[in-house]
Amino acid sequence: MAGGGLQVKCRLCESETCNFVGTDGVRTFAQCSSCNLVFVPDEELVSVEDEKCRYAEHDNSAADAKYVEYITSFADEIGRVPIESPRVLDFGCGPAQVLEKVLAERHVPCESYDPLYGIGAKTIQSTYDVVAMCEVMEHLRDLQKELDLVKRLLNRPGYVVVRTELYTEHTDFESWWYARDITHINFFRLTTMLRIAEYLGKGMFFTNARNVMIFG
Repeated sequence: MAGGGLQVKCRLCESETCNFVGTDGVRTFAQCSSCNLVFVPDEELVSVEDEKCRYAEHDNSAADAKYVEYITSFADEIGRVPIESPRVLDFGCGPAQVLEKVLAERHVPCESYDPLYGIGAKTIQSTYDVVAMCEVMEHLRDLQKELDLVKRLLNRPGYVVVRTELYTEHTDFESWWYARDITHINFFRLTTMLRIAEYLGKGMFFTNARNVMIFG
């Protein structure tokens, strides 16, 4: 439900023209009128400690068959990249580093990075053919800073493979399941993703227009 203007700056494009589009009763959802990013304002974010506690509720491990199946489907999307045996960085890998294990079975070199868990600090001193971000962008507190890092990590040519649920003009943020997770603070339309591709100096190589985007 759209409403009036809010005194907040867009986390992606820094526009100060943002409108109220809903609330979950605790957090406010603001929509940028320029890039269409919907975001939770900084002052309403949960603490990092609470964020980690929320992640701990998920069984995102190599022992969970459903999660491995989910990550395997994401690995299939990486397979669309037209580079033979690309060097991959799993950006925001989580504590179990499952994508690295799945890609190793396919003989695709992959390293993992997740500062929240102290994983892979040295990996960001290198460059990669693919930066993979599976359910990561919706969590990023400093979106510009993280995108700048992704840009620096990419070889030329290089690809960014993203999975995150997109919203549409019909999405009701007050009831949408994806917005109910307190760690989800950024929500994207396809037009927003095109702006991100441009920010990275890339085009949209592939998208299913629902939850997978490949910039290249």
